[in-house]
Amino acid sequence: MTEETITKPKRGRPKKAETAEAQDTATKMAETQELPGLDKTMADMGVVHREQTQENELRRMWREERQMVKGVFRMHEPPGGNCKLSYRKYKWDPVQTYFLEDGREYEIPLGLARHLNSKCAYPVHQHILGPDGQPAVDRQGKKVRRMSFESLEFM
Repeated sequence: MTEETITKPKRGRPKKAETAEAQDTATKMAETQELPGLDKTMADMGVVHREQTQENELRRMWREERQMVKGVFRMHEPPGGNCKLSYRKYKWDPVQTYFLEDGREYEIPLGLARHLNSKCAYPVHQHILGPDGQPAVDRQGKKVRRMSFESLEFM
């Protein structure tokens, strides 16, 4: 017969190092999805750190923005032109290069479509006279769109 060593459970309160070690282990297990639903309970208990919740939020946004949408690319400046652009929003994404022609139908990631509709414009400032008669720049002028993406799907 082999001898088995029997260890008695420790009495008293666990030390801080032991509890921190157990929390780190539980968090790692939750991140690797070995224990489904554990990350939510750990977050409810206040164990999950702010960085981890921000990382989860970032991953959720990434999953949403990588969905492909179908639509028509419009080149407003110059009309009928084309555009070659590289796109990478998140550090773990590869750089993808797109060649887009005006009026053609494409299937691109939602993040790129949002970028084309929101960031591809420049402001036009107006010079107006202020109340004292001095010229002032009106920064509330309009924006001129250079390119846009018209979705064929309901967003």
